[in-house]
Amino acid sequence: KKTSYFITKDSLIIERGYFGAKQKNIYDIGHDTGINMNQSALGARMGYGTVVLDLSIMTKAEKIKLSGVENPEQVVATIRTSLKKK
Repeated sequence: KKTSYFITKDSLIIERGYFGAKQKNIYDIGHDTGINMNQSALGARMGYGTVVLDLSIMTKAEKIKLSGVENPEQVVATIRTSLKKK
């Protein structure tokens, strides 16, 4: 099963699929979206972690976890910079 994450200036798109079947979820994000990062000791050494988007302000208490993200600190910084430009 493959999971891909895409971030536009207004949305987070998560695509999951296997054997040609795809599921796509689209979440609205905005300047008030909470963004955090979790990383285990092994993940820190390997350069992977989990980025957590807290959409509870915009929807009903929903946290979206993007697992297995390469270079999560940079991803968090990029998302924060992008959201500030809105």
